[in-house]
Amino acid sequence: MRGSDSKTGNGEQSRPHFDKVYELYWKELYETACRRVSAPDAEDILQELFLSLLKNPSVMAGEGSIRAYLHKALKGRIIDYYRKSLLKEAFERSSALMAPRYITHPDAHLMHKELETLLEKEISSMPERMQTVFLMSRKRMLSNEEIAQELAISHQTVRNQISAAIKRIRSALHRYNLANDTSTYMIVAVTAALLTRH
Repeated sequence: MRGSDSKTGNGEQSRPHFDKVYELYWKELYETACRRVSAPDAEDILQELFLSLLKNPSVMAGEGSIRAYLHKALKGRIIDYYRKSLLKEAFERSSALMAPRYITHPDAHLMHKELETLLEKEISSMPERMQTVFLMSRKRMLSNEEIAQELAISHQTVRNQISAAIKRIRSALHRYNLANDTSTYMIVAVTAALLTRH
């Protein structure tokens, strides 16, 4: 999407183009985001998206592809939002389950951060469809039927994607436990918090 337009090389000169793109697509993107997240979260996500666009004006050089770019970028940011939100809730629930045994562990904070990083990396590395289905199931709490309908895929595909995602996460947690001699109780609590429906 890089172009040879000299206007994209200067922040001041690209600002009018940015304003036009903002006016054209803000409402459309906002309505799309609001179907997935709350209105305040949609505003935050879009603010970050447009700020990144302002910092990288060369993206706007490809006039014909800017709409597709914005929708793809929005989708990625919404998935990222759900992934981080899911992990935060999982660790909050697991901390409650493990107290006070976990809280008194001398390396509790370090293990918490290591596991959080591990799980975020594992979910991020999933194929896009698997990641989307898993987060829709665990974070948005949609049924398999609702996910299948929204993504226009079969019910069996949804089940397969969720099953594969759970296996990947369990395998990652198991490897972490073996490599770090972490408390099994802690791993079980985190796994339960992250993988079970509630």
